[in-house]
Amino acid sequence: LFECPSPSAMADDSPPRRERPLKMAERTTPAKLKSTKPPMWSSKVHGVPNKYTPATDLDKRPPKHALQKQDTRLGKPLVEARQVLESNVARMEVELRRNLRELAIESKLHETEKSILIRTFECFDYERSGKVSKSGCAKALKSLGVDLDSYEMDYLFDKYGQDMNRMMPYDVFTNRLFTSKNRILAWTGLKEDAFKGTDAKDELAYNGKIRYAKGKYGSVYTPEDWDPAVAERAKRAPDAHLQLEHAYGYRADDKVLSPNLFYTASREVAYFTAGVGVVFNKESMSQRFFLGHSDDILCLALDPTKNIAATGQRVPQGGLPYVCVWDVNSMRQLQRLDHPKEPGDAAVIAVAFSHDGTFLVSLQSDENHYITVWDWREGKQLMHERTQKAPGGKPKIFGIAWNGHIIPNPELEASKFDFCTYGVHGLSFWNFKKTVKDGSVRYNRTKKFSELWTCVPGSEGPEIVEHNCSVWLPNGDCLSGTKKGQIWIWRGTKVYDTPIDAHRGEVKALVLRPDGNTLISGGSQGTIIEWDVRGDKPQRLRVRVIPAPFLNAKPPGIKALDCYPGSQVYIMGSMQSDIYEVDADPNILVKGHDDRLDAIAAHPSDQDQLASASFTGRCYIWSASERELKFNFGLPGDSARGQKATCITYAPSGHEICVGFDTGTWFVYNTQHRCTAHVRRPPREAKRNKYGEVMMEDQGVMCLKYSPEGETLAVGDYEQVTTLYRCRPDLTATEADATSRERFVKTGRCVGHSSTIKSIDWDRSGTVLQTVSTAQEMLYWWGNPRSIDEIKALGLWEETRTVLPRPGEQLTDVFREYTMWDTWTSVIGFPVMGIYPLGKDLKFDDMNAVSVSRGTGGRASDADRGPVVVVATDKGQVLMYNYPAVIDGAPYYSFNGHSSFAQNVTFLADDSRVVSAGGADRSMLQWSVVWKNTNGFVGYRQPSVKGGDELARVRGPAAPAPAPKDPAAGRIVGTAGGADAGAVAARDREQAAKIDRLQKQLARMEAEQAKLRAELQSVAGAKEEPTSAGWAHQSGAA
Repeated sequence: LFECPSPSAMADDSPPRRERPLKMAERTTPAKLKSTKPPMWSSKVHGVPNKYTPATDLDKRPPKHALQKQDTRLGKPLVEARQVLESNVARMEVELRRNLRELAIESKLHETEKSILIRTFECFDYERSGKVSKSGCAKALKSLGVDLDSYEMDYLFDKYGQDMNRMMPYDVFTNRLFTSKNRILAWTGLKEDAFKGTDAKDELAYNGKIRYAKGKYGSVYTPEDWDPAVAERAKRAPDAHLQLEHAYGYRADDKVLSPNLFYTASREVAYFTAGVGVVFNKESMSQRFFLGHSDDILCLALDPTKNIAATGQRVPQGGLPYVCVWDVNSMRQLQRLDHPKEPGDAAVIAVAFSHDGTFLVSLQSDENHYITVWDWREGKQLMHERTQKAPGGKPKIFGIAWNGHIIPNPELEASKFDFCTYGVHGLSFWNFKKTVKDGSVRYNRTKKFSELWTCVPGSEGPEIVEHNCSVWLPNGDCLSGTKKGQIWIWRGTKVYDTPIDAHRGEVKALVLRPDGNTLISGGSQGTIIEWDVRGDKPQRLRVRVIPAPFLNAKPPGIKALDCYPGSQVYIMGSMQSDIYEVDADPNILVKGHDDRLDAIAAHPSDQDQLASASFTGRCYIWSASERELKFNFGLPGDSARGQKATCITYAPSGHEICVGFDTGTWFVYNTQHRCTAHVRRPPREAKRNKYGEVMMEDQGVMCLKYSPEGETLAVGDYEQVTTLYRCRPDLTATEADATSRERFVKTGRCVGHSSTIKSIDWDRSGTVLQTVSTAQEMLYWWGNPRSIDEIKALGLWEETRTVLPRPGEQLTDVFREYTMWDTWTSVIGFPVMGIYPLGKDLKFDDMNAVSVSRGTGGRASDADRGPVVVVATDKGQVLMYNYPAVIDGAPYYSFNGHSSFAQNVTFLADDSRVVSAGGADRSMLQWSVVWKNTNGFVGYRQPSVKGGDELARVRGPAAPAPAPKDPAAGRIVGTAGGADAGAVAARDREQAAKIDRLQKQLARMEAEQAKLRAELQSVAGAKEEPTSAGWAHQSGAA
């Protein structure tokens, strides 16, 4: 086989004849050639390809002779069908590659498969032109053990290309034979960026390579069974939207400097978290929300009636800082007060209402710390004055305390200070000039308002110290709490007597009970002290320490306090973002996270359970329906200190949770036995910076994901490596089995990325996984290959391969037709290439997480829904699209609430809820999924659609596309299959539901008629009973 066969060795004895060139009159050149040529074809070398007609997929172009001519005698086609020819040639290619591989192994000259094939073709290239005829090609392939008939040879030449003389360049054939399908597909056509909203149906049917502008490395490919009806559905806004259901936590970080927790007039609790104003009803465990802010809310105040709230925020991008005044009962905005944008960070960090609710005072954190007085009902700015120079951006003034006590003496009432500001350099006292007329005090409005205000700085006292809070007493004294744990007494503008040593840590909150006799102070170390303030100086009454929220933890530091009139119970906001109601037995009303929150995960089967983990290393298990914490856990011993939880995931069984940390440590917790099943620490200690903080980019764990059957765990880290572990899910029956050392064994490492691993997704069989890095790379790996037959059945491997791949080995031959992914969390790829809104300047780095629904719309849904995808962005928004999102600039819904980067988002098990994590704002928002019916969005206003303006303007409203036939298939890239059948099934279900409703209505009417008959018989007594016709008439009238 390694020598050129002589003519006598061939089947026919006669020497091969040269095929004469065709005359120009005999050549049939196509009128219009496609811009692209057959793969691997060079027009400069081989000339223009012959009879090349445009086709969407070269691998499936019909052969020249496959015209399906009918034999009138037998009624059968004279030639084989296209699918048969395609299958025969595909088997020939596989067999040829196998034979060439065997020859290469046996070769003593160490030849490659390509060189053997080229040398064989050269034996039949008598003119040494680099091309062979059909007869020469057939003889060459036959000498290599492959035999094709004339029809199959025609198909082969049409597939690989031939010149105008019907000669095939065998270098083109050789190169293409050993080239992957995706590289071949790249020669058939190239589309720039995602589909457009203005694309027609034939343009949406494009099947080939798409240059993915959002991805730095390479492009994406349409699935082999791509259905343009899926793209038509992506042109429409989703049939679902999100409604905020619950906000976990309360804003208690160091950026909040003034009190932010209050009772309302109806004894509900008003506070804020992230960019959401919240009113919490403890009786129904429900919340109402004010969503009028676009960035961090930093302050809150209630007017004297406790029915109107004011909240201030930081400077939004491209806008002005502002204060919203809103009703705590209706959650309706009453007024918006835009502030000037002064140099520096001009965020509104404190607000306060006057004693009668007429004025509103606000404080900004700019370089001059401007203070502004408003007539908020009129939206009129009365005064805007600078207070204190504060270069560097760090606030020097923390808050405002209004003196709401009325002095009976009009003269003293007119001369008292109206409010004070407190901060780094003590207190400053502000007075508004008033006049006394007919025994009543009136505000003077005859002059320029700003000239009527005077500010008197308080004395420095015994030392310069920061003042965190302040409160006024009925006798006119002012008390302030300091960073050193002292309480200062101010009479006038001077400090009276020596400061009182109150708390070991800082004094963080001061509040006076409505009776005016008792003061409550809260410290940073969890102590609350009650004081009697009826004397000359406050006298200590009782001290209590709030218990720690979990074992081996410190008592929670106090952030804010408030009391309700006529009750000894008060509320407390802790520095761990929890809200307590303090009585004989303090209990938590609202539980939150005590540090940054990036890691959340939904239970794989329980629609009511989810898990989260914060940067303190603590992990929490929540009930979505009850909206409360079930239990929490952490790393055993002291090893958890200083470790930040970066990711969390459930095992498919739902009984184990795996948590990863910034130090490279990860551990598995068994929720069934409430024990730590496994702890895996890195081989070396993590590096730390000069402040002693762990350098996360050194070896921290970034993402975790179990395979669908739970046998393999993939751990992606900052070292650009994904490590695979065998898990043994069968060893979980007892606590001893669950904690066995044999359970978690490393099986492989996926090495090849150039940056940190960002997301991991497994296929349904657990055989393959895909990973995406922060450098926009998407790579594929063998996860847990069990047998060659299973791999071949999935279409993941060529027939010629006989060696089972090892776990962690990279799949270099990317498969475009493989779409059987169990989940999709990657922010790049074909099914999510349209999630970047037009004009929003959102790039790959701005998209943090993706979650796809199963397409059922929740278990309460009466019909299958198409899948939707939600996206967490750096703008703090949660976006919702129809899935797959393949239309550039498609219509979407945007939901605000987070004030920092939205770091994570996930659907719960039944798609009825979505949970998002706010990162630095510590908030976790729970959204209910509201589906649209024939009457629109019932019980909620129609959300405004964003994006898709060009589509609506050019093409008008798109016709509704049929839902996918299989709800589960909506998670897979490509067609859902059977679009028409899915539409028919949906109509059948809708008609069945309508018939069921009518039958139930008829049954109710018959029951009511029977009841009316019985009542009428009892009343009529001996009267004659009406006829059946009369009954029918009466019931019809009724």
